[in-house]
Amino acid sequence: MHSLRFPSFALFIALAAASARAQTVPAAPSDPETVQLDPVTVDAVRTYVGKSAAGLTRLDGSLKDVPLSITTVNRQTFVDQAAITLGDALRNVAGVAPQVGYGGLNSRYKIRGFVPPSQLVNGFRQNLFATGTELANIEQIEVLKGPASALFGRFEPGGVVNIVTKQPTATPFSRVNATIGSRDFYRGEIDVGGPLGGDAVRYRLNLSAQDNGSFRDFVDYQSIFVAPVVTWQAAPATKVTAELSYHGHSGGFDRGYGGNVLLLELPRERNLGEPGDQHDYDGVTARAEVEHALNSDWKLRLGALFSRAQLDSDYFTLAFPLFNATTRTYGRSPQAGFDRHRDTTVLAELFGTARTGALAHTVLLGAESGDDFWNYELDAGPASRLNVDAPVYGAPRTPLVPAYHGSYANDSAALYAQDQIGLGSRWKLLLGGRYDRVKSRYFTSVDQDNGITAATPPVSRSRSVGKFSPRAGLTFAATRDLSLFASWGRSFRTELDGSLADGSLPKPSEGKQAEAGAKAELFGGRLFSTVSAYQLIKTNVLVASSTVAGRNEQSGENEVNGIDFDLSAVPARGWTVQVAYAYTDGEVTKDTNVSRVGRRIFNTPRHTATLWTTRAFSVGPLDGFGAGAGCQYIDRRASNAANAFFIPAYRLYSAALFYQHGAWSAALNVKNLADKKYFDSGGSFAVLYPGAPREFFLNVGYRF
Repeated sequence: MHSLRFPSFALFIALAAASARAQTVPAAPSDPETVQLDPVTVDAVRTYVGKSAAGLTRLDGSLKDVPLSITTVNRQTFVDQAAITLGDALRNVAGVAPQVGYGGLNSRYKIRGFVPPSQLVNGFRQNLFATGTELANIEQIEVLKGPASALFGRFEPGGVVNIVTKQPTATPFSRVNATIGSRDFYRGEIDVGGPLGGDAVRYRLNLSAQDNGSFRDFVDYQSIFVAPVVTWQAAPATKVTAELSYHGHSGGFDRGYGGNVLLLELPRERNLGEPGDQHDYDGVTARAEVEHALNSDWKLRLGALFSRAQLDSDYFTLAFPLFNATTRTYGRSPQAGFDRHRDTTVLAELFGTARTGALAHTVLLGAESGDDFWNYELDAGPASRLNVDAPVYGAPRTPLVPAYHGSYANDSAALYAQDQIGLGSRWKLLLGGRYDRVKSRYFTSVDQDNGITAATPPVSRSRSVGKFSPRAGLTFAATRDLSLFASWGRSFRTELDGSLADGSLPKPSEGKQAEAGAKAELFGGRLFSTVSAYQLIKTNVLVASSTVAGRNEQSGENEVNGIDFDLSAVPARGWTVQVAYAYTDGEVTKDTNVSRVGRRIFNTPRHTATLWTTRAFSVGPLDGFGAGAGCQYIDRRASNAANAFFIPAYRLYSAALFYQHGAWSAALNVKNLADKKYFDSGGSFAVLYPGAPREFFLNVGYRF
């Protein structure tokens, strides 16, 4: 992929302007469908309050009536905060702990102590390991905290994230944005949409290009993203949607630090890899969907999503022994990885409302078929050691020999149902469940195609399971503005990482959660808040076998007890507030090795908190100006499952100034205002990533 330095961005913006001029009818400022899509809106409509998450609930009503903990992060939030990654945006959600993805290329995260293996995109499953999520075409992020298997099948019990993409609008509009920032950060975005030759067909097109350096030695990043979507109102009762996205990026590959608390003393720019560490990623997602209203009460939805990703990487990674404190040297070895992912999901859903006597029903019936597949290959070279205080780079990358290759696959079919039952004017009962039939396949081998002799023969295993995942919840409208809720649900996830002592594949891990809380919607909808307390237990956790080296047992159990609090509000005209706090007490409660019982679940801080607020002015000499400020606190976390050491707690402060005049907007954001040195988890082998020092971002936008 070609590097896109600043002159290329000038061309990018020029092309955007040419595309925008083709839109001959400007968007009406009073049109709510278009005003809410502005990256920087006028103070009268700037809000972080999200009261609906139909992608997660399959219900069109207010979240106040749903007995589940759900938080939404709308586009206004991550635009105001100059969020660059999905992880940046999710820092606003109580109960979510940040985690850096593979090679520093994407955002992983923990929800209530567990890492989701997949996310949802408009309600369809997508694998997360190598997937890069681009914010340019995202309208809203929905986070369900707690078991999601009753509707979505194989997930960890902590929760799931649903990405809601931007959709076509009735009124033509065009907008361009250019951002420059610290350490050679350049980014351009185009967002255009409207009717195509008539009201029946509408389109939306989002494009972005990014090129940036990094505070980390040897790390840069170039990215291209294209996401068109078209809707066709084929008949008054029938709507067809076709959506496609392509995301390509390349640049450095950063494996962070691993294994020892002493490495936290190193300068945060110090890279323990090599200058030539690189990656190349290509990902495509396609969605097709048909919605048809059978009558005024019932609607049919048919849809399919296909997602493909491939990642090629060439890098130095940690090698054991990791760190010698006496010689101050770090173990590394060269590797070349080749990962291929594929997800396919086809579903059919029937929605409707009905009455049985005094009971009002909102019903969902669904069927789903899916498969996900991951193939990986790895070549490895000889280990070397690097002095961490005075590194001398240039270790040989060859000879690389085939180390191993393998694949994971899940083929599934499921039936699910949900019914929200109105019990009079104050009570609502939510019942749901899903039955999954899953065939899991696992293959791994030392590569023998090039004459390499395997120490052990290739392993191929499969397991078929059937699981029913129920959910039940009750909501009571204590007043018009306040509801109380309680819920219970179960989850399951197929486990393919490792085999049991007898050589078989593990059984699915299972989870269950009980939760109770309250939701408030006050001041005419200008404030929405949720507070809840829960107990979550995961069983069939894989732990190291006590009898066979290199194998696992499935006798582990993890328990999380916690409290979540989320609040979004517009206290007064032009003033927005967003607050989140979570207490998450996660520990190991069962293990074959009794010494591990009582240990903290890794990368699960007990306390997290965020605050973000903005104030915009619409009268007087400050008309058009505004400012924002925020703080995030992440408590100390266990570095790994062995609790070898604890990652220090940190506070990050941020600030923003913004201005809007007519079609023009501008914003200056400062992140890590106090220049705090901090670390986030990479999720395995106590791998840590230093956080970025103080950064500045200047964004200028124009709407045609």
